[in-house]
Amino acid sequence: MATRISLSSIPPRFAFLGQTLRSLVRQDLRAPVELWIPETYRRFPDWDGTLPEVPPGVTIRRCALDWGPATKVVPALLECLEAGDLETDILFCDDDSLYAPDFHRRFKDLRATRPTEALAALGRHLPGFGQTERRAERMPRMRRLPRWVTKPVLESPRRWVEPVPLVEASGYADLLGGWCGVMVRAGFFPSALRDGPGEWWPVDDVWLSAMLELAGTPIWVEASILPPTRRRAGGSAALAMSEFEGRDRKALDLGCIEDHQRRFGLWSPEGM
Repeated sequence: MATRISLSSIPPRFAFLGQTLRSLVRQDLRAPVELWIPETYRRFPDWDGTLPEVPPGVTIRRCALDWGPATKVVPALLECLEAGDLETDILFCDDDSLYAPDFHRRFKDLRATRPTEALAALGRHLPGFGQTERRAERMPRMRRLPRWVTKPVLESPRRWVEPVPLVEASGYADLLGGWCGVMVRAGFFPSALRDGPGEWWPVDDVWLSAMLELAGTPIWVEASILPPTRRRAGGSAALAMSEFEGRDRKALDLGCIEDHQRRFGLWSPEGM
């Protein structure tokens, strides 16, 4: 089955995109690379509309709405849904990383054995739930390496460097870690995806995880897919370091979780 590699970017990072995009174009298992750029940005209202330069093999796609960081995957998913294409794999990732040459192939090999699950290279567990509260079909659980064992991911502005692992054992997680890469299909999501994240647009990982959970799609985290090399690119605009209406990233994450628990009954002890 076909794959589309999908990502987005913001104006402060346009000048740094080349190496990231080339690392995706040069995969040993080739796939189309799509860079989604909205017509306007909510965070950058003064952007003059100048598009980034991209290497051969990358197509700039435009979308009317700014979905926040989820722009890297939502427009591609909606396009597939409108076409009735529920089987194409969409491998989405971040714009400030360099990806190993086998990044796509490792996901695709895993897809052959796990055709109905969202696949990720990193994930998180919701706080407050123990192993005994998990359903049998959501076992085993992903196990991350302790922070004192895990060294910081190497940063290189020019080349891909073999990073250290972040995950000790493969398994299921509640929340995906989008920056390391995630493979999904349009058929894995509910119709509520079209409504968008609303106030939770800054925390795309939690919102997208909620959409997968609403559709009953598990998230499998694979330890053999190493994280990419992070780059210093437009760091002043990083969402993880920003506040919105007085709420930092942690507060937004918790707010999004609690909102979806309340509205949809997701992530309740009875349903875990």
